[in-house]
Parts: sequence; structure tokens; C-alpha cells
Amino acid sequence: MPLNPFDLPDPMLRQMIRTMSPAALRRQLIQMADTLGDEAFGARMAREIVARTRPDQAIPDTYARYRSLVRDGIEFFLSQISRRRMLDLVISQLAMDADTCCQERLLALAQRFPTLHKLGQLIARHPDIDPAVRGWLINLENGLYGTNPDKLEVRIHAELGSTGKAANVHVTPTILAEASVGAVIPFHWQPSPDGSLQHGVFKVLRPGIRRHLNEELGILGKTAVFFHDHRTRYPLKDFRFLEIFEDVREMMIHEIDLAAEQRLLGEASHFYADMPDIRIPRRLPLSTSAMTAMDHLDGPKLLDADLNGPQRKRMADLLFTAVVLNPLFSKYNSSLFHGDPHAGNILAVFTDESTDPAIGLVDWSLAGHLARSDRVETVHLIQALLKNDLTGMCDAIRSLAMGGSQSTPKPRKYLRDLISGWMHEPANKRLPLVKQTFRLLESLSMEGLVFPADLMLFRKAIFTLEGVLHDLWPAFDMDAAIACHLMALVQQEFPLRLVNLLFPLADRPEKYTSLISNQDLQFLIAHQSINALFASSHRLMGPLMGWNRAIGVAWCPG
Repeated sequence: MPLNPFDLPDPMLRQMIRTMSPAALRRQLIQMADTLGDEAFGARMAREIVARTRPDQAIPDTYARYRSLVRDGIEFFLSQISRRRMLDLVISQLAMDADTCCQERLLALAQRFPTLHKLGQLIARHPDIDPAVRGWLINLENGLYGTNPDKLEVRIHAELGSTGKAANVHVTPTILAEASVGAVIPFHWQPSPDGSLQHGVFKVLRPGIRRHLNEELGILGKTAVFFHDHRTRYPLKDFRFLEIFEDVREMMIHEIDLAAEQRLLGEASHFYADMPDIRIPRRLPLSTSAMTAMDHLDGPKLLDADLNGPQRKRMADLLFTAVVLNPLFSKYNSSLFHGDPHAGNILAVFTDESTDPAIGLVDWSLAGHLARSDRVETVHLIQALLKNDLTGMCDAIRSLAMGGSQSTPKPRKYLRDLISGWMHEPANKRLPLVKQTFRLLESLSMEGLVFPADLMLFRKAIFTLEGVLHDLWPAFDMDAAIACHLMALVQQEFPLRLVNLLFPLADRPEKYTSLISNQDLQFLIAHQSINALFASSHRLMGPLMGWNRAIGVAWCPG
């Protein structure tokens, strides 16, 4: 039986690593794999890697009940990878210093697997994740992972050859940014002989990503089935492993579909055309189905920009409006939103036109669309939470859940009990309304309810953005921002609202950009619920009182 390096005491193992070349170590491991067979070898090495990376130690006591889930999930996932990737992983882990901490080992492991990389990023962006966990997982954001830029340059020139424009393009073999699947390389080009020099960036997939991802997506499905079949071992009740892992699978497929991202860039440019302070990279004609060429939005991350206090506050307002409010209260039947607004995807673009920067939104590989019907029900849920209307909450949630193709809706009493229990948690009542709304949906999804995938992606986008907003302007008030936006919309809708007073059958929420009908607005005012929403926006009370007189509702601000 060939020697298993992991069986050696650490001093002997370190000595072996120092004296044995990587090629010799690989031959030793290949002999072991040949003797055991691939399945047994994979299972054995997966156990050894988990023992060496020690994920249990990386998870703080706050999440102690999830340690077995993380450990078993990593071990099962690794046991399914190909022999070649397992050999590379084992050699890379053995090459690390024996005293390397578990966090560094896990990061190094995640960076080799796009799906694990993405899962780590998603965990890091959750607003309530333990700061210690976020502190080390955040290193998965926009790092440099050792991809050879020369190999990327060769691929770029091969793609340019198909466009017939390679002679006019100069590629700089420097990686500006690298993510779980792609890398960004700068270039400059001259579109025509008498044209000016223009600067842009190419986005290309990292070498081997498609092959690796095809393997991992299959393994991810097997991992979901593994957890589903052994669900009683883990504290997640009716958590739908299969659906959640399918969401991750869809997310990764979108990220490698560069042609789709190119279409989204065009759609985003159209969507934000009336917001000149929001910049979207322009797709350039050098693009191919395997490579995106686009404008280079030159500027630092917004959080790193040299801004004074008032500027940071204005940027927070603009960012929240662009990423959350405009998609939620859009004039379009299907509204576009950025699905991954983390700090690395939000730039400060300075121009000569203003002392304030514009905001650049980059990386549209992950985006979604909100149907008007789902937005109407989401606003219904916000109103019900504002009024503490349990029946209204149930109605909105049942509509949203059925929109998510739930074949067996939960009984109304069961749903009321779930919502009531959630609402009685003091911490939940203190959340801003938008966050409260999507936290409730998140909690219910953990109980087995299924909601539209893009709506849940929007939820993730809001939670991701929340951390950016806090770092940008800690005093940012989501509720006040919603109040200002809604009142502006209601004022614009006055003529239509007055007409619909005469035709009440036409007074439906979907007829208004604000998604609030006259009846909704009247009910909010009559019950003084609106005071809570507009408490910090006294200047908005005048328009409301004028509207109040118009519809004949008595209202005395409390």
C-alpha cells in the first residue's frame, strides 16, 4: 500500500514536503489512487482535507449548531471531485505551512472551486453574519487569485481575431480584478484611423472555469440530494435544500454567460437613462460570445473615494434610489435590478461636470427582473407590516408564495402562527420596513415556503447593499428614503388619482408607479399608520394633508 502523506506526524510531513518535489508527491498520490480506486481515494482525501482545514474551528460559537452541516457538506462535495483536481488540492494544502490557520486554509480551498467561492461570498454579504466570519470571508471579494495574465491575453487575441479588429487593439497584460469565474484586463484601441484613442476593459472567464463549473454543478446537485436525504441530522426544519442549491446553480450559470451579461448591460443603460448620475459600462463592438469588451469606468470603489460627509450622505441616497427604489417602484412591467451590489461593484466616477462623483454600477452578470404583480404584493406586505395587519400579511405572502409556484400552499392558520411568532421577536420589529419585509420572507423560506427566485435575489441584493450603505453613511435611514420617494411619486400621480376618485373600479395599485391605490392611501392615513413612515420627513406632511382634504378623509397627525 503506497504511503498516505497525511498519516505522517507533522514533523515528518514537513520534512517530506521540503525534500520531495511536487511531481514526486503527485506520483506518490497517483499510486495511492490506483491502489484504492477513485471513489475510495476521493472519500479518503476528502476526510483528510476536512481534518486539515478544520472548518469546525473557523465557525464561531454563534453558529455552533451549523458546524456539522458545514463539515459534512465540504467533505461530501470534495469526495465527488475528479482525481486531477483532488491531486491539485491535496498538493496545495500540503504545501501550506503546518501552522497555517484554518481560515486561510478554507479560503485557499474555496478559491479553487467557483461554487464554494460564490457560497463564501454570499455568506460574507449577509448583513447579520458574525463580524469575525465576515472579516475573513470578505477576502473572497475582488481578490487576485494567481491567474496568469499572459494566458488571458492569448485568449483575448484569439477572440479579437474573429472580429477582424485585433490590429487596432493593445492589451495590457495586467489583471485589474478577479472574481469567482472571471477576470478583467485593460486595453486601449483606436476604432478608426482618424479616431481618438479609447480605453476599455475585457472581461474573460478564468482558464478552466467552464470545465470546472460543469463538474461542480453536478456535484452541487448531488450535495443537495445528500442533505435532503439526511435532513434530520441538521437543524434546518423544512429548509428546501434542492431549491436553494438550484438557485446557486442558476446563479453560476448566469455568471459564465457573457453574452447574456452583454444584453443586460444594454438593458441597464436604458433602465438608468433618466439617472445621469448612474453610469453603466457601455458594451463595445469588440465583444464576442466568449468575451465582453466595455468602457472602463475609471474610479475607485465608492467606499474608498475621498468624500466629505454631505457627499457621502448624498451618495447613499442616490445609491439606495438606484439599486432598490427604482426597481421596486418602476414604470415598467418588468423592472431590472443589479443582483450583486457589493462594494467592489460600486465605483465613484469623477468628472469635470460636478464635484460629486457619479456612481458606476459594474458586473451585470448577476441581475434579475421584478414582475409588477410581485412588486404590488411586496408593497402590500410593506403596508401590512406598517399597519401591523396580520391578515394583510398572510394575503400578500400567500400571493407571493403561489407566484413562486408553490404547489401546496401552507394552511392560513399555520402561516398566521409563523408570522405572528416572527413579529413577536423584538429585534424584528426594530428593522427598517424594507428589511423587515424581506427578513420575514427569508424566515418563511426557511420554513419551506417558496417565493419567486428573482424576488429572493432582490432580497439578497438589499442585504448586500445594506452593508455598503452603512459603511458609506452609518446614519442612512431606509424608511425616510422610501418616504421621500413615495411622496414624490404620489404627487406626480395626483391628476390620475383625482380622475380615479370618479372611477373607483379603475383604482388598482398596479395603475400607479407608487403601487399604492387611493384606497390604500386613504386607509393608511385614516389609521395614522403613515405617521410612522413619515415621522422623520415632516416636510412631506403638507402634500399628504392636501390629498387628505381632496378625498375627504379626516386626519390629525399624532
